[in-house]
Amino acid sequence: MQEMIKNMEMAQAMDFDALASPKEGQIDARTLARKKGVGMTALAFGKGEGLPPHAAPGDAFVYIHRGTALVTIGGKTVEVKAGQVVAMPANVTHEVMAKEDMSMLLVVVKTCGNKSI
Repeated sequence: MQEMIKNMEMAQAMDFDALASPKEGQIDARTLARKKGVGMTALAFGKGEGLPPHAAPGDAFVYIHRGTALVTIGGKTVEVKAGQVVAMPANVTHEVMAKEDMSMLLVVVKTCGNKSI
């Protein structure tokens, strides 16, 4: 059977920090799923680290697990803290910057043909 989620143990509880944890001056990332209609990645950023402005072909959902991020979407910046989520629409420029050490779960949902997953 083909696994849809990879790079982590199945049927076992684990700490999020085992997937990705902040390191000074670095971005830590672990791809958990990358399929035609969906991508899921655990990311961690040291304070001041981030992803430069870019646009993605799908809607993005970000859950901040630890710390605080400044997320800019279409020129509007919002502060997102641990336990909060933010959604970013497809094809709109956005960026993520760690205000302090932070970790997050990123899920991107894309269309497959004429329908979305």
